[in-house]
Amino acid sequence: MDSEPLTHFLIVGSTGTGKTNDSKLIAYEAASRGFSVIVFDPKGEYEDVARAVACFRDAYVLGFEDEPRFYWNPLQCPSFVNPTTWAKTFSDVLVRSYGLGEPSRRILYDSIYRLYVRHGVFEGSDVFPTLRELELEVSRFRARSRSENDSRVALCNRLHIVGSGLTGDCLCIPRGYRIEDFEGRFVVIRLDSIPSVRDQRFIVELFLAMLWERQKALLRLGKQVKRFLIVLEEAHRYVPEERSSIFRGERTVIELAVAEGRSCGLLFVVVDQMLSLLSRYVVANCGVKVVHRLESWVDIGVAMRVLGVVGSDLSSVERIYSMRTGEALVSFPGFSSGLSRVDCFVMRKFVANNCDEVNRGLKSRRDFIREELERRISLRVSFLPRRPSTAPVRTGNAPLHGMRRQS
Repeated sequence: MDSEPLTHFLIVGSTGTGKTNDSKLIAYEAASRGFSVIVFDPKGEYEDVARAVACFRDAYVLGFEDEPRFYWNPLQCPSFVNPTTWAKTFSDVLVRSYGLGEPSRRILYDSIYRLYVRHGVFEGSDVFPTLRELELEVSRFRARSRSENDSRVALCNRLHIVGSGLTGDCLCIPRGYRIEDFEGRFVVIRLDSIPSVRDQRFIVELFLAMLWERQKALLRLGKQVKRFLIVLEEAHRYVPEERSSIFRGERTVIELAVAEGRSCGLLFVVVDQMLSLLSRYVVANCGVKVVHRLESWVDIGVAMRVLGVVGSDLSSVERIYSMRTGEALVSFPGFSSGLSRVDCFVMRKFVANNCDEVNRGLKSRRDFIREELERRISLRVSFLPRRPSTAPVRTGNAPLHGMRRQS
């Protein structure tokens, strides 16, 4: 990874075929090579990797229900980014995430702009408005037509739902975590306590928009950017192929970040079990494609097109359908033999920029993970427990507290 250009990873497969273990290995390897790693975890499956990474660098597991919690203000303008730019980006993401009408975009932007002026954001204030303040400001908007009034009511309802409950407590604070708080760290953001897929999509896309805008601003200023690895589990929740007709043809922030983020130091690992529901734009921009066993004929057909296999090749269909757990078809640039039946052992060799051992043969995925972690950090790791024995604690607005590097 140090010498080669960044390449996005696409990992697909049915439940239990080993795709999450592949992404864990890539995330672990990236952390050991200096990447800042952010994992969006909708199932709570990455705490074990965070515990392993904590032996050689700072690692944290943040959630919206249990401590330590993900205290983050979406209206907090990223460093080096113009507040007007962020107001527009926030408006675009919220309207698209919830499928709101076009007048909602202007109402939202005007309301955020007024709040920024009131809080002195344009003068450099570090205290930002919250979602609850935004809901109140939107409710005061004077609609000039029936469509504007309907959009205003819909916006108020949506902002009220997002800003309520435990999720709202995490998002409605004047100052929360900033992107620079995640630099040089391994952070897992758990989304399993958020029942609404639309809320998950809004949070993930907006956070990545904040990261992407800040990386672009740093490049424009000639500053050095940190390299980030972003893991998107169940990616079709955040970048689905199907979308509302009014947004059809409009690219989301995540799609644009996948297409253009490499120049900004962003590397994506896209993990999904329903390939047919995932954005084709994201699939096309992933250089490394790992296909585990698929059981849906629709997904198999999409996988064959992704891998460049002729549709009439029945042997390839049989391979995709009959692979054992831990086996995968892998296609990546610069590998002359095309498709190969390999496992995570070969995947790790590719990540380490060493593809000479492709024909080493298959090896048990879990045995390899244990051996590799024990060899690198002298720590015995079990991938069965989902929660750490002692929960990290965070209090107030103190810096991130979590699993720290052991001395």
